[in-house]
Amino acid sequence: PVVFDLGGITDITADGGAAVSARGVCWSTSANPTIALSTKTSSGTGSGSFTSFITGLTPNTLYHVRAYATNSVGTVYGSDLTFTTLATTLPTLTTTAVTAIANTTANSGGSISTDGGATISEKGVCWSTSPNPTIALSTKTTNGTGSGSFSSNITGLTAGVVYYVRAYATNINGTAYGSQQIFITPTLPSVTIGTQAWSTTNLSVTTYRNGDPIPQVTDPTQWANLTTGAWCWYNNDSATYAATYGRMYNWYALNDPRGIAPQGWHIPTDNEWVTLENRLGGSTVAGGLIKSVTGWTLPNTGATNSSGFTALPGGMRAGDGIFTTVGTSANFWSSTELSTTNAWYRYLSNEGIALVRFNAVKRLGLSVRLVGD
Repeated sequence: PVVFDLGGITDITADGGAAVSARGVCWSTSANPTIALSTKTSSGTGSGSFTSFITGLTPNTLYHVRAYATNSVGTVYGSDLTFTTLATTLPTLTTTAVTAIANTTANSGGSISTDGGATISEKGVCWSTSPNPTIALSTKTTNGTGSGSFSSNITGLTAGVVYYVRAYATNINGTAYGSQQIFITPTLPSVTIGTQAWSTTNLSVTTYRNGDPIPQVTDPTQWANLTTGAWCWYNNDSATYAATYGRMYNWYALNDPRGIAPQGWHIPTDNEWVTLENRLGGSTVAGGLIKSVTGWTLPNTGATNSSGFTALPGGMRAGDGIFTTVGTSANFWSSTELSTTNAWYRYLSNEGIALVRFNAVKRLGLSVRLVGD
């Protein structure tokens, strides 16, 4: 609200022989306002000087104001004074450089240097695949009110796409935008094996395709009782394992209708794993052709990685929430369930060359590879 201080100009010099029971100021956009209006202050009783604060005014508007004093005889007014409130403008702001760019997420924000003389009622960033995005789009964040700097998490992006992002700030006069930033989401590293494109790193997203978060669950008892999607680091230790093995997911996360794979990719079905195996000479030898030649506990039998798949031994989180076999096994989910409790996955050992088909309870935490649509 606009505030106008009349301190020092109101002074009741005489009470007319009766106590002043009310005093203050009244104001209007018309001349000679009276206390019949709701736009007035109440500043106590008695004679002498008083101060009144006028609020709720409109910017860039001419107002009339009069002091008043009431006793048992009636109400009298001071002279009619005029003033014009200051004009407000749109806010001034900049857009923060885009950082932490991943396949489906990024970070930006803004810094509001001036509010234009009016309260910032909403701020955030908006983005699009077309230049100069606006808040008319659904692809925007809301980061509270007021001036200053803010950070925004951008979610629901598509890998390998050019995006445009602008910070915005809204006050009573409208919405202003910061300078436009441009960024490109990276594509997943992949290799073509036969007719299939496979990702060559393990999945490591924290949100579903629509931007909703996938919960991280560290407690083993909680993990063992899950029937909804979740992820974890091996041994809950991101510093040691994140860069190499990515995140582990239970099967419920893969089956969530919101989708866990970036646009253009999906979780391989059991039959798509069979297609990969057949392309590499069958399941009894395919494991050696997809295992990385380094990063495994010896003997790493038969590893050639001639396919370029680069499987690494990320281990698993067992159904009881306990972590096991990092360094000696790689385990990859399929999207195909066997029953209401079990689903199919593929297993590799440091001591063999087979790509083994197993099924297990859906609450296991396993690595995830993707195949192109």
